[in-house]
Amino acid sequence: SVPGLPAGVFAVHEDYRLEDTEQMEAAPHAIRSNVALVGIDSFAAYVNKFKDADSLLFINPDISSIGKGALATAVLDYHRADDPRWGRHTVTLSAGPGKVYEKLMQLDKRLLDQNEFSKLIEELAKFTISPPAADLLEIGRTLRLSSKGDFKSAEDDVSGSVDFVFNVAVNASAGSEDKRLVVPQELVFRVAPIDGMPEVEVPVKFIYRVPEQVGGKVQLGIQIIDRTWLEKESLAMVAQILTEKTELLSLMGTAIPVKKAPASHSD
Repeated sequence: SVPGLPAGVFAVHEDYRLEDTEQMEAAPHAIRSNVALVGIDSFAAYVNKFKDADSLLFINPDISSIGKGALATAVLDYHRADDPRWGRHTVTLSAGPGKVYEKLMQLDKRLLDQNEFSKLIEELAKFTISPPAADLLEIGRTLRLSSKGDFKSAEDDVSGSVDFVFNVAVNASAGSEDKRLVVPQELVFRVAPIDGMPEVEVPVKFIYRVPEQVGGKVQLGIQIIDRTWLEKESLAMVAQILTEKTELLSLMGTAIPVKKAPASHSD
């Protein structure tokens, strides 16, 4: 080594080169492996096979990004308090948002026309617990049938619902008639925010935009209530389950691999 330079830095003649002879030995000096697994049980089994007292578990804090990355990452050869290590042996738990919850995320705070919204309601009805699925299906069908009608008015009811009135064409001889539609201001779904994790109640608020003039088209949508809190609680559940299965310290964050910087010095 060269005096005055960090340990592990060597001066090498330009006609020489360094060769790593580890590959010629009977076994590597350390495990270098990045394993991606699906399913909590597989993840926990791998962690428990290779963990040591300093292994750490990182939980991805952003549900919307887990489909593109990992839900959890265990760095099995993490630093010791007085002994840094490379952190080259990792295992990730691959998971995405639950399919239904992902749909709710995509629709969160979006306003749709009556026809689009009716299809959404009919598609999601079987996952609702309040109001009953049959009631939500009926709302969806009524919206679809009324989608060609002119909006006349909307009124918030004291019961916590919204009362819409549409002017709907009946037929050429009978002219048109007013059709009323009562939509609850809050819906509750029971779905899994994270695929493979327990289902939870997900309340959503019914939102709408009324046209400025009579005869216009109303826009309808949903907004997840307390979405940030709900997703935080879901991720905390993941941390608790993985901690119980692996007995590792879990941290909310992302393990970012650090590339070795080239040595430098001044003359």
